[in-house]
Amino acid sequence: MTSAKYVGSVLYNLRHEYNSNLPQSSHSFGDYDGYGTGLNKYEKENEAYNELSKKALRDSNMSSVDSISNVDSVADLKNLDVDEINKLFEHYKYPSNKSNDLEIAAFKDKIIKTINCNRTVVIIGATGCGKSTQVPQYILDDCMSKKKYCNIIVTQPTRIAAISVSNQVNNDRGWEDGFLVGYQVGRKKNVDPHTTKILYCTAGILLLKIIKAKSLSEFTHIIFDEVHERTLKMDFILLFIKKLQKKNSQSTHVILMSATADALKLQDYFGDYYGHPYNRHETAQLVKVEKPSNYKILIHYLDDLYGLIPAIDDAGFMTAIQLVKAFDEMKVDDDTKKSVLIFLPGIYEIEEMHRRMEDLMASE
Repeated sequence: MTSAKYVGSVLYNLRHEYNSNLPQSSHSFGDYDGYGTGLNKYEKENEAYNELSKKALRDSNMSSVDSISNVDSVADLKNLDVDEINKLFEHYKYPSNKSNDLEIAAFKDKIIKTINCNRTVVIIGATGCGKSTQVPQYILDDCMSKKKYCNIIVTQPTRIAAISVSNQVNNDRGWEDGFLVGYQVGRKKNVDPHTTKILYCTAGILLLKIIKAKSLSEFTHIIFDEVHERTLKMDFILLFIKKLQKKNSQSTHVILMSATADALKLQDYFGDYYGHPYNRHETAQLVKVEKPSNYKILIHYLDDLYGLIPAIDDAGFMTAIQLVKAFDEMKVDDDTKKSVLIFLPGIYEIEEMHRRMEDLMASE
């Protein structure tokens, strides 16, 4: 075998090994054209493979929005009909200046560059800087501008948060709810399986998807928002993510976002160890969104608060009861009784106050 043919054979085998770990829509052989005569004998097989890939894409549930990821260059858009191009972009609106006043806007380029160059990225930013709404949009805008396929899933700690953030993004961009951005919480969802590119959901939904697929390849980006809120499901997901990233989902990007998480621990946990001859540990990349706090932040530990927790003694209960009784007997101009709202620190105090007031009413 000549050296040219040998090199061509090696490239061919490496290509198949690499592409086997990628979503089908991201397979491309164009980068290997012209490497030598060694690839000539595989041209027919490559051509057949590309035809099968195109057929699989047509038969899949992907819409015209997905098909732009298979356009190799801007010039190739000329091969599309005008109606197809209009349909592709009629629902997509590129960013406006509406969210430029958020602190995270100054870090947009850095965030995109860091995510594109690393499998795992930790983003730390103060509450209100725009992490939840803006980071998924930055990724989507970047992929759409480069005609790259993307499927982004974002976890939220609560169902209400997943729904409200999804609606907020659609309102900011003027998109129809559930078209490009949707949500799924429990049995309630507003999502189009053909067009949705950003899915907000709870950790439980993502965990079920991962367990079912045994892979992360369904998603190009997985974003964990408020990752500091430790739950059993979140811990399991982070464990699965770390294992699957190294096993069969090397192409999936993972972004961990929080305002108060210990960034060093997250970076260390999701770092990579390089053996001989390097023998070093590289931590996950960190992007820190600087935002001056409007408030002075103090840290108190639970053991230090026991002496500060308010307690209500008998005198306090009797004082409140006497005040309620006085308000009840107070005369008003329209002869209507007014309500009294009492704030109590816990369920025990509420039940105790209720019991004492019932005893007073029974005695009278």
